[in-house]
Amino acid sequence: MGLACRICGKSEALPFKCAYCGGFFCSEHRLPENHSCPDIWLAKPPAWRWGGVKKTINHVKRRRVGITRLGSTEAKHLSLASTLVLLVGISLAGWRSDLTVLTATALIFLASFILHELAHRFSAKTLGLWAEFRLEPYGAFLTAISIVSPFKIIAPGAVLVVGAAGFDAIGKVAISGPLTNLILVAVLYAARLLVPSGVFWATTVLDYGIYVNAIIAVFNLLPFAALDGRKVLIWSRKLWLLTFTLSFAALLASVSGILPSR
Repeated sequence: MGLACRICGKSEALPFKCAYCGGFFCSEHRLPENHSCPDIWLAKPPAWRWGGVKKTINHVKRRRVGITRLGSTEAKHLSLASTLVLLVGISLAGWRSDLTVLTATALIFLASFILHELAHRFSAKTLGLWAEFRLEPYGAFLTAISIVSPFKIIAPGAVLVVGAAGFDAIGKVAISGPLTNLILVAVLYAARLLVPSGVFWATTVLDYGIYVNAIIAVFNLLPFAALDGRKVLIWSRKLWLLTFTLSFAALLASVSGILPSR
């Protein structure tokens, strides 16, 4: 008797073993893409990842399949990262005695991180690239330490992007994260203008959200190492300068308390 294929259950005397996930499959489902291999990203030669930029001249074929669906492995990684970020958010707001304010600020902190990462993922997939969120053990460890440490480092993971792409595609994917935070700054500020001045908890939460998103945008747009800013700068200096200036202005306005109100 042979081993049964994990997908169709067909018994094979000489089954094919996937070199990436370790499962056994029939000839029809032996390829990683044919059995939805959770570790298929290991099978794809990376043209670039968040750790650096590599110039390629390959044409990027556009396709919009599976843009929103999360694989089981990615969902686990994103859930664990979200838990760590949420706990850091709670620790940052831990001095607040108001449970409503503590909960809301922690959730805004989490949403700012998650939406930033999902924006990278979405934009990469719209360009036909493989993209999934993955935990980074060292970064996750530092984030866990930040829950109890006065010094905060929030870097539990990042979106891995794999595929042939030029500087324009790399720049578009990179800028999507900070742009999402800038949009959140605008949305939260608009909500702040609509909230009556006497509702202290709401203005406190919205001000916090504006500050968090502004600082995330500024930090990620710094043109160093593996940060988004370096990729955007290589792609378009003007666009980098515009987004960085807007982000820095929003951060200064938030920190100084000079945001115009009703």
